[in-house]
Amino acid sequence: MKLSNPIELLCGGNTGEREPKTKWIMTIIGILCLAGGYSIALITKEPLQALGQFFIAVLLVVVGTYALFMAGSITLLKILRRKKSYYYKTRHFTAVSGMIYRMKQNAVGLANICILSTMVLVMVSMTVSLYGGMNDVITTRFPYEAQITSSGINQKEEGQIEEIIKNMTKKNHTVPTSQIRFHVGRFTTVYNNKTKQLDMMAAGDYSNSNAVDLVMIPLSDYNQTEGKNVKLKENEVLLYHRNHKRTHKKSDTEALKNKKVIQLNSISYKVVDELDRLAIAKADTTSFIDGWYVVVKDSSIITSYLKDIYENSNIYDELKEYYGKIQYSYSFNLNGSRANRAKTEKSIQKQLQKKFANCSIESRELSRESFYELYGGFLFIGIFLGIIFLMATTLIIYYKQISEGYEDQSRFEIMQKVGMSKKEVRQSIRSQVLLVFFLPLIMAVIHLAFAFKIITKLLSVLNLTNVSLFFMYTVGTVAVFAVIYAIIYSITAKEYYKILI
Repeated sequence: MKLSNPIELLCGGNTGEREPKTKWIMTIIGILCLAGGYSIALITKEPLQALGQFFIAVLLVVVGTYALFMAGSITLLKILRRKKSYYYKTRHFTAVSGMIYRMKQNAVGLANICILSTMVLVMVSMTVSLYGGMNDVITTRFPYEAQITSSGINQKEEGQIEEIIKNMTKKNHTVPTSQIRFHVGRFTTVYNNKTKQLDMMAAGDYSNSNAVDLVMIPLSDYNQTEGKNVKLKENEVLLYHRNHKRTHKKSDTEALKNKKVIQLNSISYKVVDELDRLAIAKADTTSFIDGWYVVVKDSSIITSYLKDIYENSNIYDELKEYYGKIQYSYSFNLNGSRANRAKTEKSIQKQLQKKFANCSIESRELSRESFYELYGGFLFIGIFLGIIFLMATTLIIYYKQISEGYEDQSRFEIMQKVGMSKKEVRQSIRSQVLLVFFLPLIMAVIHLAFAFKIITKLLSVLNLTNVSLFFMYTVGTVAVFAVIYAIIYSITAKEYYKILI
């Protein structure tokens, strides 16, 4: 109030607008921010890393979007004005010249529309894909129908577990198939570049970003599951690399691939063979990240490592009790109706809980309901927030167009008085409205296209690895949103024309 002149405020609407300056520095900052955000989205390879990198990329893209709409749009319009073949046409002349002066007011609104539209597209496409691809999610999480895992049990107890499965499957009219039994010792490892060895830690310790799983298997189990008769010496191993669909550790992969000798906590082992396939790895549903399977001569080697590492680890006693012993796993599929499979798995779970303390079952049918509840919640949140952002986008567009219509009314009246026909006025209005409306949508689709790769990594953490399915739902989401956006355009443009003509 102290700095303003009341007369100037009253007559502000009649004061000519000043042409905004070309802000090259802000334009460059916007381009660099967008390039940075896009680069992060494209080069991020690991899903666990993508969780953190995604928000950095989002922040850079948001800053870049605002900077480009506020400064880059003016720069682009001035470049178009210099292009005589484009600028000196009736429908372009008034639209471009008008937009240069008005972009100071339009820029933030257009950037808001772009960001909100991107949010709608990302959230709806992700949540719809997760819910629509539920069968793929469950199959990815559970390669076998069921897996029973127990820690520190003896051969007699293993026989009891198998007897329970045999009885319950028969009772509930199902038939177990593709059965696979094996024993493992689980560890987390980090490749040490200085000592050129794998430093072994307790399973699940991922405090180091380069940590990978290491699973030790006795040779007898390998021969049984693969139908082979391989023999190993005390210092010899077989090696299998699991390049999990959800992650990839390049440093560890390159460091160990084609190695003739590996060192596990300073003990050297000769790699007799690098395996191309391993049935146990496919059945091992408890592992979620990239890792290595090491087949050793006998279980005494595994027991020695477990004792050495878990006795000195800082993990909870319950985890020591579970992971600090050799684990027994029994995976199988079931033939039968879904209802009978669910009954079988519930019966097995009930019997196991009665007789064994450290024994659990993971299965598709037992987990199906909880997956639908979880991902159904995601779907509701995605659609709910999508509707809110869509409403906000619609309101911003509508009220921006109405307010600008009243501001432009006098200008277009002057243009008609100096000789511009109604047809030319309509063409000029249409050119300006199309630019204002569809520039944010185009930018939102570009943002989504660059974010597609990193979003697939995030979805893989949630067990959706079917990229083609996500692509299909993304295209569908964009198409539906574009139709809604076009309807909003037709309604607001009609109101805009009524005010001006």
